[in-house]
Amino acid sequence: MPPSPVTVVVDDVHRVITSIRELAGTDVLVGIPEENASRQAEPGEQPSPMTNAVIGYIQENGSPEMRIPARPWLTTGVRDYVPQFIRRAGQIAAKVGKGDADAVRRGMEVIGLEAQVAVRRRLQMGPWQPLADSTLRARARRAVGRGLQIVKGARRELARRAAGEAPSSEFARPLIDTAQLRNAVNYVVRRGRKG
Repeated sequence: MPPSPVTVVVDDVHRVITSIRELAGTDVLVGIPEENASRQAEPGEQPSPMTNAVIGYIQENGSPEMRIPARPWLTTGVRDYVPQFIRRAGQIAAKVGKGDADAVRRGMEVIGLEAQVAVRRRLQMGPWQPLADSTLRARARRAVGRGLQIVKGARRELARRAAGEAPSSEFARPLIDTAQLRNAVNYVVRRGRKG
């Protein structure tokens, strides 16, 4: 009688549990972390008491007192990323099933970076409510050597409005002026939360 076949069973339960804990105990946060919140003073101006985080919040939600309309850049940027996130999360879930905790960690970093890019892209794209005339005039007064495109765009939009055309954000884009707000957007992968 021939010998019975030998079955080798590999017990990956511990690795799979470790991967599940890695995934469940990790948050990916996108926005303006505290270390990115400060702003550089503009040449010839006093430092602003407002941080990038405060400015981002005001732009996201609007401020009737300051006559600033809501321009939800963060929530829409994250919403833009959802289809890509679903694909990426599926890839990570497959790694969890294989017990690959390192791949889970790397995947979470990739999710953070991709979400950061999506939010920064939304900040630049809009569409946004047009800037107020007073904001355009302030941009147009700047020294031409500093932010030439910003100055030209503001002057062009003011000329359009003076010619009777409807306000637009095509040439003078809200939320993009010095790029400090955009550059402050980052992601943080936070580990250690109990899953």
